[in-house]
Amino acid sequence: MGKILVIAEKPSVARDIAKVLKAGQKGDGCLIGEEYVVSWAIGHLVTLAEPEDYDEKYKKWNLSLLPILPEEMKLKAVPKTRPQLKILHKLMHSSEIDSIICATDSGREGELIFRYIYDIAKCKKPFRRLWRPAPFHPKPLPLLRFSPPDFRLFFHREKSPKPPSCAPPEDSRQALCMKFLPYKMPDNPAPPRG
Repeated sequence: MGKILVIAEKPSVARDIAKVLKAGQKGDGCLIGEEYVVSWAIGHLVTLAEPEDYDEKYKKWNLSLLPILPEEMKLKAVPKTRPQLKILHKLMHSSEIDSIICATDSGREGELIFRYIYDIAKCKKPFRRLWRPAPFHPKPLPLLRFSPPDFRLFFHREKSPKPPSCAPPEDSRQALCMKFLPYKMPDNPAPPRG
């Protein structure tokens, strides 16, 4: 039986999880144990492609070209964090890894960070989600008090590797509002008048 890859949102959270899972051997961008390999994102490793990544004509601002509605949203690696993305890609496709646990923050942004990594890596392995309070939670989970069997209680059952067509709402809002419109739409836009 292979190992389970755990992907945290940042190195400090990965180190805490690795202590619980007894994954203490240092690897290239990861911590390795008998059953688990714990690695991390460094915030956003992947982002939506810019309009000019779809077509050079979008590089220069032109109102007549709006709205830009690509048939499929493209992703691209953030250049500054590309080395860690390559490490995750290699781990996700390793024959030693059977499945993945998403241990990013459980809010929309953490879910988006994982889904973009999973999608750009074209990973097909099954994954589960570790639900844990975010760092700003008023009563943080004392993660280090749990033994590995207790820790496993926080996982959802195995999930399909195919994400929903528009994974987290953050994805669609970012795609439609931040990348392709000349202004950011409000969270609750007023209905049109007239």
